[in-house]
Amino acid sequence: MRYLASSDEILRNIQEAMKTLFDLDPAQVHPEARLVEDLDLDSIDAIDLAAKIEEATGRAFDEASLRQLRTIQDVITAIQAVVAEASPEERIPA
Repeated sequence: MRYLASSDEILRNIQEAMKTLFDLDPAQVHPEARLVEDLDLDSIDAIDLAAKIEEATGRAFDEASLRQLRTIQDVITAIQAVVAEASPEERIPA
């Protein structure tokens, strides 16, 4: 698992994932960007994004949590929560 320490680092990783997965310009991917309305992601895209996040964090998201994500900031906050739940032994510095 990769330990994502700061909001800025998490945002950079999300921007990279969005570019790779959906060919989105990283400038479009900012904390206020809405996943559906601004970035045009659909439910299948959300699954792909969740898989990428789970790969980066080594932690799974539950379906209810995924349905609540509306903005990039929501994604950042969810990643921070999942990483915070990891035991210190599971955390590997970036």
